[in-house]
Amino acid sequence: MDVVIAGLQLLIALAFLSIPLVRSRYGGRAQAAVEAELGRQGVRTTVMAENGMRLDAGGHETWAPVGIATALTFSAVVTLAGVGWSGTVAWVVQSLVVLVNCAILYSNLTAVPSVTAAFAPAMPNWPASTSSPCWPPRRRASPAG
Repeated sequence: MDVVIAGLQLLIALAFLSIPLVRSRYGGRAQAAVEAELGRQGVRTTVMAENGMRLDAGGHETWAPVGIATALTFSAVVTLAGVGWSGTVAWVVQSLVVLVNCAILYSNLTAVPSVTAAFAPAMPNWPASTSSPCWPPRRRASPAG
């Protein structure tokens, strides 16, 4: 059972390591595409940088997933080594990973208002009454039964 636990921890660690790797590989191109699209729409191309938004790997976008992957890898190694307190380490590390994922989920759920607030000054024609043209999602009319 320890091998299964350690294996799953290592797989989760690899998933977290993929975050800065993907951002490093594709972030620069994505940033350039966003800035080109902003320019095409007549918005200042510096608005993302002015609000601390970036698509490349740097800052907490690198150290947070690497730190989580390191903690998971440590837990997996301790588990495979059969250390008596490995179960406690696994519970603590995995609980913290769940809490971090909850924070990430909350951040994703609140992204629309924060991005809208960042872009609103740069987009004078943005409707003041809505936070986004597509959020909250419109309910579809239910088919008549």
